[in-house]
Amino acid sequence: MSLPVSLKEVVGELDALSQGMIAYCNRKTGKVTSLTERMLAAVEEEEDLSGFDEDMLAELRGIVNSEDWVALPDSFEIHEWEILRRFVERVEDDRIREELLRAIHGAGAFRRFKEVARRHGLEESWYDFKRSALERIAREALDAAGIPYA
Repeated sequence: MSLPVSLKEVVGELDALSQGMIAYCNRKTGKVTSLTERMLAAVEEEEDLSGFDEDMLAELRGIVNSEDWVALPDSFEIHEWEILRRFVERVEDDRIREELLRAIHGAGAFRRFKEVARRHGLEESWYDFKRSALERIAREALDAAGIPYA
């Protein structure tokens, strides 16, 4: 029987993902871990294994070759910018919403957004909104994989 996975841990792992990383969840143990695409490619193709000790290689092979490990949504599937846009659209003050909309376009959008959100006291609301969105994504992924969570 599968252990329930910590939804909080899965959300934390999804929140920490950067481009080129993939989070995995073990349906039997509840363990959650992230791997880089380089790590996966090295194991899948058995190339460029220098820099990996035998224990790490064994763990990586176990993740790649086991049906117990399930890949979670990656940064492309999460669409953080879309989550950001949905948050901005919910801001009630027209002036602040317009300022945030301008901030989220172009290079440096996330940095500018955070600066504007901080200036208007919206940081905590943003993090709550983002956490809720990631929780929904995590629940959907775990449900689709048949992994219980708590």
